[in-house]
Amino acid sequence: MGVIAFQTYKPPEWFTSYETSNSFTGSQNWQNVTVRSIIPASLWDASGTKLRVTISGAPNPTGYRMGNFYFGEKASSGDPWDTQTDPDQVTWGGGNQTQDVSSDDVVSDEMNIAVDHTKDYIFSFYFSTVAGIYVPTGSTTEYVVYLRSLGDFSSIRNPTGFAILAPGIKPICVKKIEVSS
Repeated sequence: MGVIAFQTYKPPEWFTSYETSNSFTGSQNWQNVTVRSIIPASLWDASGTKLRVTISGAPNPTGYRMGNFYFGEKASSGDPWDTQTDPDQVTWGGGNQTQDVSSDDVVSDEMNIAVDHTKDYIFSFYFSTVAGIYVPTGSTTEYVVYLRSLGDFSSIRNPTGFAILAPGIKPICVKKIEVSS
C-alpha cells in the first residue's frame, strides 16, 4: 500500500507597501478622462512578485466607473507620465476590466506583477462615466498627477497631451497597494 501525501494550500501573505488616508476635497467632473498618478520609490515600503490594489470608495452617492486601470514602472526618459514598458492591466472581480465603485472601497484581483520598492511607478486609469469625483487632500512634493481628456489612454506606454493636475495631490483613487511574494 502506497503513501499519499497532501500539500496544504497556504494563501499569500500580503504586505502593505503604500497606503494613504481617504479624505477628499473639491468635486471634479471627469467623464472620459485618463489620469496618471505617479507614486515615487520614496513612498514604497516593500517589494514583491504579486500586486493587489485598493481603490477608495466614491465620496459621492452616484459613484463612478473606472473603465480601465493599468500599472507600470515610470520611464527613465521621455515625458514624466510615460512607462518603461507597456503597462500591466489590473483587473477586478475575477478578470473584469471595468469596475463600478460605490461608497465602499474595492480591492483588485491578485496580479502577478513584480514590484521593486526602489523604483517609481505609475497608475494609469480611465474614468468612463463619472458624475463627479473628489480630489484627495494632502500635500507633499513627492506626488504628481497628470490628466488628459477625451479618451482612454491608460494602456499606452508613451501617450501625449497630458497636463499636470497639481503638484502634491495624492494619487487619485489609489488608497492602498499590497505586495506578496
